[in-house]
Amino acid sequence: MIANRWACLTSVCFLAISCFGVAAASAQDRLAPGVVTNPNSWTPAERSAVSGFINGQIQTILSDDVEAVSRARRNLADPLDTQGATESFLRQYSQLLTERLTPLVENDDLKTRINTMVIFSRIGHPDALDPIERGLTDPSPGVRYPAALAMNNQIDGGELTNNQIEKILDLLKNQIVAEKDAFVVAPLLEAMLAADQSGARVIDVLNDRVAIHAEQPGTSYSPENAALQLAFSRLFTAAQRPQEQVRSLAKVSARYLQLAARQLAEADLSTENNRSHIEAVRVAASSLEFAHTALRARGLTPQGLGTMIDQENWVGLRDIAQEWVEILKQDPFNFTDQDLALPPASPQAARR
Repeated sequence: MIANRWACLTSVCFLAISCFGVAAASAQDRLAPGVVTNPNSWTPAERSAVSGFINGQIQTILSDDVEAVSRARRNLADPLDTQGATESFLRQYSQLLTERLTPLVENDDLKTRINTMVIFSRIGHPDALDPIERGLTDPSPGVRYPAALAMNNQIDGGELTNNQIEKILDLLKNQIVAEKDAFVVAPLLEAMLAADQSGARVIDVLNDRVAIHAEQPGTSYSPENAALQLAFSRLFTAAQRPQEQVRSLAKVSARYLQLAARQLAEADLSTENNRSHIEAVRVAASSLEFAHTALRARGLTPQGLGTMIDQENWVGLRDIAQEWVEILKQDPFNFTDQDLALPPASPQAARR
């Protein structure tokens, strides 16, 4: 997953700045090794030297030299991953780098904003939260994608307070619900799932995303499939499984199963999206089977889903989804028709 998202990030930047040049580094492209390994606070002279290095690289990023821009971006980010870098250096460098980069988040040039957010995706210091949040609302998905990776890095870094994480989760929830680009939704969901306290919000977000998929039947389910699978896996392996969380998982799974089955039966889908819809059916059905067992529900669960998929019997698959709806209206789930209802099919959806 990590390898894939960094590959995607590279592709975003490739498209934005045409290509990434590979050039030999010159002496001024690197900080002195003694600065990186210094365990103490910088002297004024050391801070001035680091500031000069950062400012020089930023001037290059603002240029039209594609190869030099690529090299400057790496030069600014690489010290954060240098072997032997001290905690003192990382803290001071992250703070100073954030201070210098933040004005570029509002730059009129798209390439500059993308490159800036790519660097922020390597900074794990909480000082970078504000510019990253602004990157999440950028008009371009090319900026929003690395901003989502940057937010994931912030949560993974372990330096945020609970209040900061709660604020971020609320922000991510709003962004995911509004996001139209599936490739941006994926890292946004990953960032949300990186927080231990994200469980209920993830289910809420997945429920809200049902409306987007109903409106846009050709949109890939891949980000939601991954998130639903992880939410299911976390409950499956948990020492305790709160009944309300299992019920919520069942509800969202039933809605995705219904919608994906309906769209397979009715919408003219591409081969790629056909696969993502089928995967949504499989993941949702697995989650429902788990919930049925975990809550000790009575009766048998619907059978034949695999056969329906193999035979591309989408109408039969839709009937299985409806069987699950009827099960979830009974004890111990006790959902209503309104709880499990789907938005109307998009009038723009092409019919078979």
